[in-house]
Amino acid sequence: MYSRKDDAVTLTMTVDEYEILLTALGYATMYAHRQSDRVLVKHYLALMNSLNQGHPHYTPYEVPES
Repeated sequence: MYSRKDDAVTLTMTVDEYEILLTALGYATMYAHRQSDRVLVKHYLALMNSLNQGHPHYTPYEVPES
């Protein structure tokens, strides 16, 4: 489920959907890495870190400098 208030978006999904989303982002990150697209790698890692803020068992990825 999608909802929006001002500049904030809230997505409500099942745990399975959440895991699929993270897996898809992982594949996208690896593809960008193999294509040497550092900008996309940086954005994908930052997005995964943002999606997992507050997750007690998540270790944030280190986002490389430009």
